[in-house]
Amino acid sequence: MNDFPSYISSFFTSFLREQKGVSPNTIHAYADAFLLLFQYYSSLGIPEKKISFLVLTKQNIEGFLSWLESERKNKAATRNQRLAAIHSFCKYVIYKDPQYYKICTDLLSIPMKNMEAEPVSYLTLEEMGQLLNTPDSSTCKGIRDLAILVLLYNSGCRVEEFTKIKTGDMNFQAMTVSVVGKGRKHRIIPLNKPTMNIIQKYMKVYSIHAEETERLLFSNNKGEMLTRPGITYIIQKYVDKCRGENPLFLQCSVTPHTFRHSVATHFLEQGVPLIYIRDFLGHESIQTTERYARTNTALLKKSIEQNAEKIRIDVKQHTVTSNELSALLRKITNK
Repeated sequence: MNDFPSYISSFFTSFLREQKGVSPNTIHAYADAFLLLFQYYSSLGIPEKKISFLVLTKQNIEGFLSWLESERKNKAATRNQRLAAIHSFCKYVIYKDPQYYKICTDLLSIPMKNMEAEPVSYLTLEEMGQLLNTPDSSTCKGIRDLAILVLLYNSGCRVEEFTKIKTGDMNFQAMTVSVVGKGRKHRIIPLNKPTMNIIQKYMKVYSIHAEETERLLFSNNKGEMLTRPGITYIIQKYVDKCRGENPLFLQCSVTPHTFRHSVATHFLEQGVPLIYIRDFLGHESIQTTERYARTNTALLKKSIEQNAEKIRIDVKQHTVTSNELSALLRKITNK
């Protein structure tokens, strides 16, 4: 009996969503990984209905990962995300049915691929100030765009968190915003007074009332939730305007995540402890937050110079010398 299909089905329809409570984005990514795995097996002459635990071998999965890189041109990070989906499925199967322990532990032994850490791209305080002063806040569209930009920067939200903010998530008395992050974890983010004033002005212009607690704070022209491309478009519009006035402005690409990197880096430059920045950003581990310290050479140089001023050394003169499963997964991914 081939029970692989039933385990795939319960993994996606029950375990991930109801028991583990992972985000829809993660479920979509995992489903996409298995769709690609089925495609790879098909290229080996193994149709979907023939896929079972017997062909789920370490050699085949390693071949799949190589295929992702060579044929699909997946980078190491994407390759690792696909492998993470398989690892998660294996852990689930081991929990449900120990008879597959050996097969699954073999797959769990496949390591993630090492990746070179990309430098964190961020805007200086001066650059951020110039960008935030670009929208014309005397117009309806301008105040809306400004409200989006200042809240995106002040909150350091991920795009997925930002787009879901509702009016009821704003606490104007406490000057905070409540967001739902990865793993459906809630966190309350403090905001500054100028940001709150801009948001209140935006809400007044657009007749958005605080009592409408379930209303999205920001939406597109159709009244629908903003998307990543939509927010990126707004950002790029003002970046282009700044560059039109100064061709040397912001040579790096600017994305919504650049705002998150920027506020974290600015906190770090101002001496805010990493543990506080971790909580502010909603990072699971302090190691994730530490990359801002590792990549900020200017901050490192400043620290070195400050230490040198505190430790004075008297230097003396000296002489120097020298199908169904596919249908299920496509339904999840909307493909």
